Amino acid sequence: MKNNYIIISSIDWKTSWQTQHRLAKSLVDKGNKVLFIENTGIRNIQIKDKSRIFSRFKTWKNSIDGFYEVEKNLFIYSPIIFPAPYNKIISYYNAKKIFKKVNNWMHAAYFDSPVVICFLPTILNNYFLDLLKPKLYIYYAANDFGTQMGTEKILNAEISTIKRANLNFATSHQILDKINKHSKQTYFFPASIEEKKFKNIK
Repeated sequence: MKNNYIIISSIDWKTSWQTQHRLAKSLVDKGNKVLFIENTGIRNIQIKDKSRIFSRFKTWKNSIDGFYEVEKNLFIYSPIIFPAPYNKIISYYNAKKIFKKVNNWMHAAYFDSPVVICFLPTILNNYFLDLLKPKLYIYYAANDFGTQMGTEKILNAEISTIKRANLNFATSHQILDKINKHSKQTYFFPASIEEKKFKNIK
């Protein structure tokens, strides 16, 4: 059965090829449609981010309100938002803005009843999911954000994400143990390789 998928990514599409790219491409190759929402941020903006910010605005300029198609049935959305990932008021405003644009795009693209796969557990994305009300919501825990960021705020946002999800996938046993404290709908789903790229290597 073919579906529409929204991937809430923790990276941008034009970064080096990762699990989130492979997931989007494999879903499209199986006849599904995918909207890939680029990274909305998990920390405050720093000087080192200026090239990424410039790239985001350049992408926006060359797209239709932030949306563009990279291949048949694979669409990218590059949101322009206020950078305040732990401010609840601003996060809600950003979520409403993103929801309005995504909802309008979905109507125009005949992209209904999406399955959502989230890689980025933030306050903004939790609000966005509450507004979108997808038919199925999956949290794909590919990174241990609480450990990496060392902040209680992202950990609390991730717990809210876990509790909202219909299914949780964890790429390590360490992450699995953490998620199991908040949800029983959790499955070990480790990262893998694209075997066909290695079969000719001797």
